[in-house]
Amino acid sequence: MTLAVDVATTSDVPCLVDLGSGATMVEISSGEDPVWSSAQCPFAPESRRLLLGEDAEDSQSLTWNGTRCDGGEVAGAGTYRIVVTHELDGQRLTGEATLLLQ
Repeated sequence: MTLAVDVATTSDVPCLVDLGSGATMVEISSGEDPVWSSAQCPFAPESRRLLLGEDAEDSQSLTWNGTRCDGGEVAGAGTYRIVVTHELDGQRLTGEATLLLQ
C-alpha cells in the first residue's frame, strides 16, 4: 500500500523541516493493537530536509507492505488508523487518516 504524507505551511515565514523517518513518526493501529510503526520499521529516507516557503506544500509517498514490523502476520480486513506526528520548534504536529482494508 502506498500512503501519502502531505504537509502545508500556513506561515508567511520560510520553514526548515526534516520530513524523514528520523523526525517524522508514522503509526498504524487497529483499535488498540499497534500494527506498524516507523520507530521500529524506519522508512527511507531517514533525513529529508526541506525549506518550505510561504503557503508551500509537499507530499511524500510511503510504502507499507501490510505486515507487522516484527515480520509477523499480514494485516487482515478491517479499519486501520494512521497517525503521523512531527515535532518542530517544540510544537507537536499531528495528522490522522483512516484506512479500510477489504
